[in-house]
Amino acid sequence: MRLYDTLTRAVVEVRPAHPDGVFRLYECGMTPSGEPHIGHARTAIIFDTLKRWLRFRGMKVLHVRNVTDVEDKIIARAAEAGSTPAAIVEKFDAVRKELFGRLNLDPPDHEPYATGVIPEIVALIGRLMDRGLAYPAGGDVFFRVRKFPGYGKLSGNRVDEVVAGSRVTPEAHAEDPLDFALWKGEKPGEPAWDSPWGRGRPGWHIECSAMSMKYLGETFDLHGGGHDLIFPHHENEIAQSEGATGQPFARTWAHPGWVTLNKEKMSKSVGNVLPMREVLDRLPAPALRLLICQTHWRTPFEWSDDAERQARETLESLRRQLELPPAVPGGGEAPLPIEQDAFRRLAAFDDAMDDDLGTPRALAEIFPLAHAVARAREGAAGPALAPLHRVRAAIGSRLAALGVELDTAGPAVPATVTALLAERTAARAAKDWAKSDALRAAMRGHGWTVEDSAGGQVPRKL
Repeated sequence: MRLYDTLTRAVVEVRPAHPDGVFRLYECGMTPSGEPHIGHARTAIIFDTLKRWLRFRGMKVLHVRNVTDVEDKIIARAAEAGSTPAAIVEKFDAVRKELFGRLNLDPPDHEPYATGVIPEIVALIGRLMDRGLAYPAGGDVFFRVRKFPGYGKLSGNRVDEVVAGSRVTPEAHAEDPLDFALWKGEKPGEPAWDSPWGRGRPGWHIECSAMSMKYLGETFDLHGGGHDLIFPHHENEIAQSEGATGQPFARTWAHPGWVTLNKEKMSKSVGNVLPMREVLDRLPAPALRLLICQTHWRTPFEWSDDAERQARETLESLRRQLELPPAVPGGGEAPLPIEQDAFRRLAAFDDAMDDDLGTPRALAEIFPLAHAVARAREGAAGPALAPLHRVRAAIGSRLAALGVELDTAGPAVPATVTALLAERTAARAAKDWAKSDALRAAMRGHGWTVEDSAGGQVPRKL
């Protein structure tokens, strides 16, 4: 598989570097300071799809998605609400878990919280101080940006052109306005832990370095997160991680594109945020995932009411087209032309997914194939349905790799009903219509009926 790498600005091969053959993936998760929005949903769905596809292709994946549970925004939100940072985290992390569950996200192998790795953070800062890349000042500890020669390689920013500040604004006592905080001295009402530099709390950037390296090692395969994290967050992660270890940090970097509303980037500061809960209350999760996958992951996605409507209709159309009555055992197993078409289209699906997670091109192979199943279903019954079931199963496995569950298989035919069908087939061959009708009535007693077609009997659940 190949994927676009933010660091090298090229499409590169995706493969595990560790001898154990496990692909190590770190996803920057949420800061539970408020309700998740649709931008969070898009990022989570994209990384979930990437992980599912790698596993579908036979790769072992170790997935870590963090939770930043101590950070400036949480503290500010607590102050505004007259609450505590811990209460804010508890409230909004519960919301996050609920909504992520509704998105049908495959759970990560590890989901560390920043507050759970304080010893690792302190140790990492200590390594930076030993190398002369960090210094204490006024109760805080800062990273010396100009001492790290590779600073700016991810974002393309040159040190002399960088305007200091983003989520973390350096204090006046920093040596250089470019330097960012690794540790912040204790302040009233803020959470604090002991450290060699006094009580305080970690800076935002150092938390992810400590969490990723604890579970994935000093060098791992892929690091990703929202496009807005490229600078300064991920740039600072690289500087402090590689500065401490002297080793490459993440081999590949992936950053999904923005979500836009009315052609404008969605942002809390602008006030054009679309809550995830609001969307999921209107749109089933499989439809949402189909909608997200119809735009390439690196492309900005324009959200609209019309896009929602089309996604809902697309999901319902797929479900109708792929709904099949149960196949009755018996008959030939010769491949039909539709199976040959399916082989070609599903191979193209796989190629599209392997080429920079090309979900739009991949789905373009599924839709006509589902339509072909619906056409071939007309007049088919009994054993003649077996090839269609095989095609539907192959389609279903690809859609499941996108996290889209269609629930179209239908109930299995019970053995009692199968026996009644066999008796009815014999009665109809003997032109014993009275017995045929009696057997139909007997099936209704088991909650089933039967439709007669040119291809034979088609059992259906009442």
